[in-house]
Amino acid sequence: MGRFQLPCTLVRIFHKLVKLAEVPDVRLHDLRHTAASLLVRHGVPIKAVAERLGHRDASLTLRVYTHVYEEQRREAALSLDQLLGGHK
Repeated sequence: MGRFQLPCTLVRIFHKLVKLAEVPDVRLHDLRHTAASLLVRHGVPIKAVAERLGHRDASLTLRVYTHVYEEQRREAALSLDQLLGGHK
């Protein structure tokens, strides 16, 4: 079993791993935003995502932790013909 770790120790280890992996420097908390956004993007119900993040209210998850992706913008951009004529 592991033992208690100070948050600053975990952050320091995370940044060392990021550097070793030669990926862009990100904050540990940024991974939380990314995970929430990807879960929503892949169709996981927002209530399940909120629960995973420890939120009591899914509206917080929607407001703070999700982002609109370009493909979602394209899907939402219906032409006037589609709106009026009911075509897909």
